[in-house]
Amino acid sequence: MVNDKEKGPITFFRVYSGILKNRQKVRNVNQSFIEKPSALLRVKADETQILAEIGSGDIGALIGCKNTRSGDTIIDEMDPDKVVLKGLKMPPPAFFCSIEANESREQKALEALLENLSKEDPSIGCKTDEESG
Repeated sequence: MVNDKEKGPITFFRVYSGILKNRQKVRNVNQSFIEKPSALLRVKADETQILAEIGSGDIGALIGCKNTRSGDTIIDEMDPDKVVLKGLKMPPPAFFCSIEANESREQKALEALLENLSKEDPSIGCKTDEESG
């Protein structure tokens, strides 16, 4: 997943079976919710092409999956099997640091940035220290 300034979250995926159609709702099995993508794309470097559908073995991208993270399994929303593929397992962090906004008005922007970073890269974890805030 990457966060594009213009398009918003772009989620890359591989189709293991079946066909995914443009604007088809998908179920995120790991987090138990439905995503409503706004577009189905084929991405080649900086070029994107909107697709009507994509099939088994292909790699594509969805625009608008706001809560899906790297390693999540997405399936057809009507699929009764709810298969979960083995996701990514990240090792514990080897580096820790503290960051804070320069001014209190920048705090929400910093939190949004950190949330997007942790969605893109599951090895990044963020938490607020209760003592220092």
